[in-house]
Amino acid sequence: MLTVAIFEAVQQEAVEEKVEEQSSPWTSGPAIVLYLAAFKLIFQLLCASKYGFFGDELYYAAGSEHLDWGYYDHPPLVDLTMFIARHVFGDSLIGIRVLPALFGAALTWIVGTTARELGGGRFAQALAAIAVIATPIYMTFHHWLHMNAIEPLIWAGCTYLAIKSVKRNDPRYWIWIGALWGLGLENKYSTALYAAAVVCGLLLTPARKFLARREFWIGALVGGLIFLPNLIWLIRHNFPFLEWQRGIAARGDNLKPGPIDFVSQQLILTGLTCIVWLAAMGFFFFRKSGKPYRFVGWAFLIVFGFFAVTGAKVYYPAPLYATVFSGGAVLIEELTAGGWRRFRPAVVVLIALAAGILAPCFVPILPIDRVLAYQRALGLPLPICMERYMLTSELPSWFVMETGWDKLVAAIASVYNGLPPEERSRTGILASNYAPAGAIDLLGPKYGLPKAISTHMAYHMWGPRNYSGQTLILVENGTIPPLACTEFLFGARVDNPYMYAILNGPVEVCRGPRFDLQKVWPKLPYY
Repeated sequence: MLTVAIFEAVQQEAVEEKVEEQSSPWTSGPAIVLYLAAFKLIFQLLCASKYGFFGDELYYAAGSEHLDWGYYDHPPLVDLTMFIARHVFGDSLIGIRVLPALFGAALTWIVGTTARELGGGRFAQALAAIAVIATPIYMTFHHWLHMNAIEPLIWAGCTYLAIKSVKRNDPRYWIWIGALWGLGLENKYSTALYAAAVVCGLLLTPARKFLARREFWIGALVGGLIFLPNLIWLIRHNFPFLEWQRGIAARGDNLKPGPIDFVSQQLILTGLTCIVWLAAMGFFFFRKSGKPYRFVGWAFLIVFGFFAVTGAKVYYPAPLYATVFSGGAVLIEELTAGGWRRFRPAVVVLIALAAGILAPCFVPILPIDRVLAYQRALGLPLPICMERYMLTSELPSWFVMETGWDKLVAAIASVYNGLPPEERSRTGILASNYAPAGAIDLLGPKYGLPKAISTHMAYHMWGPRNYSGQTLILVENGTIPPLACTEFLFGARVDNPYMYAILNGPVEVCRGPRFDLQKVWPKLPYY
């Protein structure tokens, strides 16, 4: 009798939730998810213009003027996205950051919608969407126009379509999944790892039957065709991406956390939304309702484990969380059914409160000079350093790389405009790093500066333009030794207390170089 009573109570609870869901389209689960997506968009746009351009954004802005099927260190999609942003919204901070904010809103919507596909009611859908908004690392990702703003959306989109395929027993979704995987590879090569993990997850579950369907292989072919132009480019250029990776490994540029430190950093990067993604493991592996979709849980564990064991940068697993938030939200909804429903507001409040506390450490909310004090007051081991050169600042790297570019370009302009006019016309500006080179290209025109040249990454591909090198302004010089110049002059010093030491060097002038810039250029690539 007790079993029957419990069963009837659960059924009654389900009926009540369905009635509640259908009571008004304005308060339904899908409507709430849309409201939350709009909130995410507004929040990201409000933060968009607080500091300055991120170093990689400046690099991609330069790439948008040299559209190609590939670049030394990344695929071409982000540069094409930057091209679209600049031509549709303009070159302002907020203009360039409209698209990443939209990507964040779309991710919020698709994760909430995935919860509904998994059988989640209004609370589960809302909680899944809130998890996206409240994840600190996603606040950062959707603050810049960057590969990392696009990647979670592609991974979550693939997961959503795969769940629909299993739920409806319809293999045609795998054609679209293949297309998304191909697009993801044009954005970031780590998509291949997630695709492989999903296939492994399918092999480990009854959903393996889809691997035998022709639609799956048609999707794989479609994805391959989308990725093919970049693959051809890589072959033609002898896979410079791999050379870049080898160079990083040989120099030991990256700081590799141990597995325990890596996992602890994930808890900070996700805040209290870790409750949701950890709950997802319970949903996919221990709940009957999650069993058909267990391949999603396996894909998460495979990729997460790979990154933890290999000492990857701590933000690499970030796209994974969007693939499982929906499952965790459904489990939490199921566990808080009946008399436990009164705890649901507390779950949301705690997650939102943690997000609010951590947000100033991940997006520009506070003045830059107050961030460090706030960070110290929290006393959390924030992931501020991921590469060795970052050890020179206590601020999170995402803030350091957003400061000082206008000041740097102004200093360069003072040196350039101080040269005699006849000399200025043949003077090249050589930066040793792509970020200051990109700053010169994007911010320099208002000072009358020409486009920069650099030996770093894709800039090396674009060559020394038509400069002979008779006069060079050197920015953060790591390329031309003073003895290689007949006259080597100090031009100006940039004193930005927040910028990394390697990007905060002097501006110098090299006259009468003892080399031909055009001839030595092929020997100067720096990866």
